Amino acid sequence: MANGAVQPATGAADQTAPAKAVQASPTGAETKANSEDASKEREAKEKELADLKKQLASAQSDLDLYQRQFSLQRDTYYSNPDYAHDTGGKAKLDSLQQQINDKAQSVDELKLKVSALQELLGVDAHKEAPAGP
Repeated sequence: MANGAVQPATGAADQTAPAKAVQASPTGAETKANSEDASKEREAKEKELADLKKQLASAQSDLDLYQRQFSLQRDTYYSNPDYAHDTGGKAKLDSLQQQINDKAQSVDELKLKVSALQELLGVDAHKEAPAGP
């Protein structure tokens, strides 16, 4: 009789298992809501990607400008016959070099964010160029 007592217990468990599985499956309304949420989230990510691309283009433009200013300042500094004693010129060169380093780091961080977001969205990074200035 011990075997008979075990069988109804497992039979009862088997009867409740399908009911739990039915309850766990989403209804049509829940699926639609999840789909709309995913769509809204994707649109938000795409907007964020577009904003990041604009920021990246701006940062790259700024970096280019800093590099041109540095080149001009360097030429001016070294064209002075007594440049070794021009501490103000040297300080300006050092300041511009620091700005270039900071902006280059910012550009690299933005590139990483853009590529990570593109990967998340499944966008082919090679097909899309960053937004223009």
